[in-house]
Amino acid sequence: MAATRKKDFKRPRINRGMPEGLRNFLDEQKTSFMPDIHLEVLDDGQAVLEGCRGILAYSGEFIRLGCGHKIVTFIGTNLELRCLSSSTAVVTGSILEIRYEG
Repeated sequence: MAATRKKDFKRPRINRGMPEGLRNFLDEQKTSFMPDIHLEVLDDGQAVLEGCRGILAYSGEFIRLGCGHKIVTFIGTNLELRCLSSSTAVVTGSILEIRYEG
């Protein structure tokens, strides 16, 4: 019987996570394809707008908000801007129409 030499067995490498370069690439692509704004309208007369950059016009009948290259206008009655942070606005009241421009 001839002596055979066993080769050292190495287990295949299994990455436990996504490489950082791939993660950065996908994050860049996500911002390219995802819209700048996110609007959520609730049935109790409340709308939450994420991506808001500022107030362009405000009254009880309409609220016009700037969202980068787009403008979102809320038309209705008894409209109020309940909350405004650096990127989120909450509009309440009887919202009859929402318009997107740009």
